[in-house]
Amino acid sequence: MAAESISWVYSSGTDLAGEAEPLDPDPAEPRHTTIAAVTALESAVSEIPEHVVLRFGQLCGPDTWYSRDRRYGKNARAGHLPTTETVTSFIHTTDAAHATLLALGWSTGIWNIVDDEPAAGHEWAPLFAAAVGAPEPNSSDSGNIGRPVSNARAHDAGLVLQYPSWREGFSTL
Repeated sequence: MAAESISWVYSSGTDLAGEAEPLDPDPAEPRHTTIAAVTALESAVSEIPEHVVLRFGQLCGPDTWYSRDRRYGKNARAGHLPTTETVTSFIHTTDAAHATLLALGWSTGIWNIVDDEPAAGHEWAPLFAAAVGAPEPNSSDSGNIGRPVSNARAHDAGLVLQYPSWREGFSTL
């Protein structure tokens, strides 16, 4: 069994979050509901003897929210994509699909599937806006520093990314 999960469920911090790190233990709503759902999914999957849980970063690439003609591309072109200090870990859909195929041969457990360059919105949002033909986004503070996510375990298991950074991934938009 291979299950899709998300990587932005760790507590905020500046160090890389690995798979052994517990999920954010006491988040405010609506994050609390999201993490409760992730916990329920991952718990149910863990009852299957041979399973992998793939905690994907924010998907970017054609037909994702982070593409020219979808949610964040439209928001950026309308001038509604602020840059914040929140760190995001991305993964291009091509690399997510490749990781899923490889994961069928990986050992049971949780695997972070993210690119090699987690970055704050102040860094990635202006480049995303440029990639989708949008104006320079406005800067703001969210009060949430987010958390960079480590993909070391997947790399050690043989994952080689075609788009090792959101920078290369955004070039496909």
